[in-house]
Formats: sequence, structure tokens, C-alpha cells
Amino acid sequence: MRRTAWVVPTLLVWAACTPDFTPMSFVDKPRVLGIVAQPPEVAFSDEAQGTVTLEAVVATPGPDRDGVQAPFELTDLAWTICVLSLGASAGYRCAIPEIPVFDTDLATRQATFDGALLAAQMDLVRGFLPEFIGFLKQVVTQDDACNLGVIEDWEACLAANDDASGPCEDETFAAAKACMVEGGIEVMFHAQATFDTEQGPVVRDAYKRVAFRAPREDRPANRNPGFRIRLGEDEVAATDRTGPSATVSACPKAKVEFEPELFEDAVEINPDLPPEEDGQPAREFLFLSWVATSGEFDRIKSSTAVARRGDPINLSNELVMWPADQMPAETTVWVFARDDRLGVSYVTFPVLRWDGPECADDPDFARVDDAGGAP
Repeated sequence: MRRTAWVVPTLLVWAACTPDFTPMSFVDKPRVLGIVAQPPEVAFSDEAQGTVTLEAVVATPGPDRDGVQAPFELTDLAWTICVLSLGASAGYRCAIPEIPVFDTDLATRQATFDGALLAAQMDLVRGFLPEFIGFLKQVVTQDDACNLGVIEDWEACLAANDDASGPCEDETFAAAKACMVEGGIEVMFHAQATFDTEQGPVVRDAYKRVAFRAPREDRPANRNPGFRIRLGEDEVAATDRTGPSATVSACPKAKVEFEPELFEDAVEINPDLPPEEDGQPAREFLFLSWVATSGEFDRIKSSTAVARRGDPINLSNELVMWPADQMPAETTVWVFARDDRLGVSYVTFPVLRWDGPECADDPDFARVDDAGGAP
């Protein structure tokens, strides 16, 4: 299957016809930039259930262009899990009540969930079978013989019992649970972050799907994509780096060119897609998103999308720093990598303002220093 990058011209036309707006790449309010699950696909079967650790990546604004730093403090981070989410089109509403995740840590913004609890929570579906069958009808695909059979048997049982659901529940639940274990379960974790601001508490919601699935030899579990960020020949940050990222120093108004480098195994085979036109296995689609507390990125996202297999992939991005009368002493940058199989990873690093004599000779002067260092 050929992947064609149709979206860019469309977005350019749309942007030319709309008023100025704050890009998603600029942090001007408290936000949860994303949630990273490790691993993104958890081993789950009747015999053994794995564990997943989730991290909410929280961002608060830096000083604005006038140098004003508004106070923001993360005061609470509550986690819940939804076994049956209705998806983005329904505002991520849950078909059954969300359940709190109790193993959480506000300091690290992390939560840990044991798959054994999911096995127990699956029993809650028994009390919501009509809603669950309605959910299945919305999401089931034509090639899902297992769940199509559950729906068909449920409706046949209702018809045979004058629409009384009681006689149908035990058998339907057992069949539905078997389908969930066999095909895997994608659950939705919900993080609700509360920030203390001058205007009072502000709440931000974020959601993360995680797959719980039995390992199969013909379907390796997905991994989060690994990558590093370079400035010239120097590494700034990497997903496998131990310790803090390096520090970038840049002059006001400098155009700082960052070059991502994907790890060799970052783009994996996608078993959920049909083979390419040339018979090769379909590969994951991966894109990077860029966020900062000041400056302007040349583009919000960069991706592996190309018109034809073998075309060069350009993941680079340019951060244009604010001018001298607006640039803060420190800017925080986040770069996320996301694939189309729930994998997410990120790096973050600081860009420090540099007003040295190099700026007069080279307005785009920028360099990488050791962690916490300076030119």
C-alpha cells in the first residue's frame, strides 16, 4: 500500500485563509503534551498478565514576550482506566464507569497498572452487557468473526426470550471475554491534571490507549520508537540517554536547525495493514511533533511520509528564537515520536539564551554544551 503525503498542500491552502492563531507547538498555557506507556503493548493472557507504566508529560509556560512569568503549579494528577472507551468521536466517554488507578506518583507524573487487575475488571462487563453489545456494534469490523458471532448470538437469544436479556447474559459474557483475550484489549487511560493558577484551579485532560494482547510469533509486540536529536554533529538528547540531556545555547533571533535520527529499529512492521503493492510488509508510519515555551518552529510536525518508497525522509525542523527584547533566559523544548500502533516516546532539553560576541559575527550561532554547561 503506497502512502502519499497529500496533507501538506491542503493545510497550506487552509492556513492561508484563516486568521493568526497560537500554534500547538507553543506552550502558552498549562498542558499535558502526551502520555507515554512503557510498554505500549502489554503481554496479556489467561496464564500471565503484564504491567504498564504511564508517564504524563506536563508542560507549563515560560515567560511571555514581555518577560512576565505567570505562576503555575501542578497540584494533582488523577489516573483512571476505561475498559470500553467510545473513542475520540464521542469525547472519549466510557461505555462503563472509569476505574481509579491507585499506584500513582505525582512527583514523577507516573502511574503503574497491573494487567491482573484488568482481568478482574473485565468481569464488570457482565453488568453492562447491553451497553457493551452496543459498543461492539460501533467498532466491530467485518473480518472480526469472533465478535460478530457474539453480536449475532446475543440478538438471537434476545429474540428467543422476548427481549429479556437475563437468560442471555452468562453465555454472551463468556463468549465476549474469550474474544477479548484472543484478539487483545485496547483500554483507555485517562489522566486529569490540576494546575494552580492566578485565576484558580485549571484542569487538563489527556488520554492514552494501551493494548493488552497475548504475544504471538507472527505478531511481535509493538515498541516505543527510539530516536535522538542532533544539532550539527553533536547529540542534544536521545531516548536511550542516561542522565540529563545536553544544553543548547543560541543567540536571539537565531535559526536553530535540529536534526532527528531514528534508531535502526524505530520503524517496525505493521501487521495490522496489508502488504505494500510490491509485496513487502507494511511499515509503521511515524511522525515527530515539536513543542517549545518560546520561539517558533518552522513546522509543527515532521514525518516519515513520502510519495514513493525509497524517497528521502526529512525529519528536520528549525526553531527561530525570539528577538533580544523578548527571548527568555531559558526555553524548554519537547520532541515526541509517535507511530500508528500506539507507540510514543519523547525527549526534552533546554535552550539557553546566549549574548556572547559570537552573535555579532553569526546571528544564527548555536551550540551544544555538556549537560548544564555553557559556552
